[in-house]
Amino acid sequence: MPDPFLNPFLHAYCMPRCHLRDYRPPGPGLYALCADKRIYIGETGNLADRLLGSLRERKFGETIVCFSLRSPEFLSMRARRAGLEADCISALHTLLWGHRTPLSLANGQYVEILDATAWRAKCAPDLLFALAFARTILFALGMPPAWYGLPYYAMLYADTAHSVRAQDLHCWPSIRDVARRARERRFKRGAKSSGVPLYSLNTVFCQLWREDAKARLACMTGKRPSGHFGAGLIP
Repeated sequence: MPDPFLNPFLHAYCMPRCHLRDYRPPGPGLYALCADKRIYIGETGNLADRLLGSLRERKFGETIVCFSLRSPEFLSMRARRAGLEADCISALHTLLWGHRTPLSLANGQYVEILDATAWRAKCAPDLLFALAFARTILFALGMPPAWYGLPYYAMLYADTAHSVRAQDLHCWPSIRDVARRARERRFKRGAKSSGVPLYSLNTVFCQLWREDAKARLACMTGKRPSGHFGAGLIP
């Protein structure tokens, strides 16, 4: 499995909305606008131009997560960006719905469960990227690591869905407060090191991608993967 950082593929970071007045990320990319229980994912050929417009249209987005796509193909090929956007939306929806979280996507398209091949130990590179993208979003928002792993496929439409979701909704105020404090600490750390509340997610994305790849490799070789990422995989 090729490491996406060898391409060179992206630069990922998160920031509070107020910082967008002073920092306009250049070039093509994917982005997420996040506020309370809502997340919107979009793609653009120019993040600097699109982010402010998207914030006006959606009317929410206290935390912004950006993935600047450095490869030239993403600058000239909108269909390539749109395909990756669709996979990322489906990946995040799968994690949010599969773990019965209170969060939901505000997108009008592609909000559907990932193709079943995502649960196979060997799957397409774009799906691996999409899952790392979705997990990085959850990390940036301060969500629990238990939500990072693929849910068991057989449980996605189980009868227990409503009762489990009700339990998560009951816990949401506590999860939200812990997440808010985590974001504040990261933005303060970014401001202390560079003078701006910009928190780099490069290392986080790379680590999440590699942990998934490691779990899938273990599954392919007949070993039992450990941790959240290996639980729902199928050899």
